[in-house]
Amino acid sequence: MTRRFLAGLLIGRVVAVLEVLLMALGPIATPGGIVRNGSGGAIRLLVAGAALGAAYALLFRPTPGSHPENVMGGVVIGVVMWVVFALSVFPILDADAPRWHVDTAARMVPELIAYVLHGSLTGLLYGVACERLRLAPAATPSSEPAAKTNVVIVGGGYAGVSAAQRPRLLERIDKLP
Repeated sequence: MTRRFLAGLLIGRVVAVLEVLLMALGPIATPGGIVRNGSGGAIRLLVAGAALGAAYALLFRPTPGSHPENVMGGVVIGVVMWVVFALSVFPILDADAPRWHVDTAARMVPELIAYVLHGSLTGLLYGVACERLRLAPAATPSSEPAAKTNVVIVGGGYAGVSAAQRPRLLERIDKLP
């Protein structure tokens, strides 16, 4: 667990360093905020990146050979960290109130996208690193065929579309005593 935590911390920092290098091109949206080439923005970016990587490592076990799963876990962590850092911690550090109002949060969508991209890249790199460093359990073949999973996904999608196309059914349900 400690090795996975340290790997997550390191991967989060590596992704943040890549973003710091991108800041040389000009102002960009990053998990540290929309920053310019200043040390304050770079430090925030490194802190947020390290925290994002560490949180990913603590909350998600790497899935060997399943990079989309690792990426989606990173997306989830990215959204959570946007709420924690961009909407809460960084405004408080700036002697401001948390930015939980819908209008304020809506203006911060570029940062949300940056957190999501940072999280997805962190998840991908973390999964690859764990495979290479053998920090993840070895992949074992599943006893169930993949077709069952696909049928459930397709069936669920069909049911949702089918229900959406039949609003009269929902009206009848609302009128039940």
